[in-house]
Amino acid sequence: MDGFLFECLAVPLFEVSNESLLLTVDRLLRELCLFLKFFKLFVGVTVLLLEVLELAKSLKFFFVDHLSSLIGHLFKSFSWR
Repeated sequence: MDGFLFECLAVPLFEVSNESLLLTVDRLLRELCLFLKFFKLFVGVTVLLLEVLELAKSLKFFFVDHLSSLIGHLFKSFSWR
């Protein structure tokens, strides 16, 4: 009688709980994979923005140097000496 109850009740309950646990783990795995993809995208965009800012800083220094040398040349050519 105990074996019959075990086979009729415990085994199906174990299988259902096992299946439910596997589905939960599978959902968590998919969500973690999605989170990892978004994190990689965020890191990539951040690196790209840092590169753009570094380029802008370099261009700013180039234009400031160029502009200051141009102003220096203008002052030299229009000096009253």
